[in-house]
Amino acid sequence: MPMKRLAQESCRPLPAGTRPLAQKEIDAGLGRLQGWEHRDGALRKCFAFGDAFHRGHFPE
Repeated sequence: MPMKRLAQESCRPLPAGTRPLAQKEIDAGLGRLQGWEHRDGALRKCFAFGDAFHRGHFPE
């Protein structure tokens, strides 16, 4: 999926009984997303800022 289209998507609950993604599917998706990782059953992204001003203005 192109990044522009991905940015227009939103999260939504999956129907009950939906199977989790296999590790191979997760790895394929993460290969297209810079800086994201799958660890301890969760998707994570680390943001690095060069100074306290920008860190203080990042929404949590």
